[in-house]
Amino acid sequence: MGNVEERRSHERKNLPVNSVLVYYRGMRVHRCAASDVSLRGVFLRSPSFPVNIGAKLSLVFVFQQGNVIQTYRKNAIIVRMSREGVGVSFLSSGNRTNRNKDSMRET
Repeated sequence: MGNVEERRSHERKNLPVNSVLVYYRGMRVHRCAASDVSLRGVFLRSPSFPVNIGAKLSLVFVFQQGNVIQTYRKNAIIVRMSREGVGVSFLSSGNRTNRNKDSMRET
């Protein structure tokens, strides 16, 4: 077999995300790392994930630079699962907030 070129509708990026907080039905159910971020979705790295394909999630991406923590919220739906994690598609636009690290509480 020859080289197979991957066809994607949106370019993937690896962003400096410290972690992703995963909420399902209003409850935080997981914390994991993110990779392959695009405009339409992201891969959440986790060998065990507490919900299945089709579940609607609320994701909070956490970025920290020095003493400032930024969060970015996105709604998503799980579209595929593997041993390494889950692929999700974004459902709506998110909101970014800035907070001082000292005022951040565990949610």
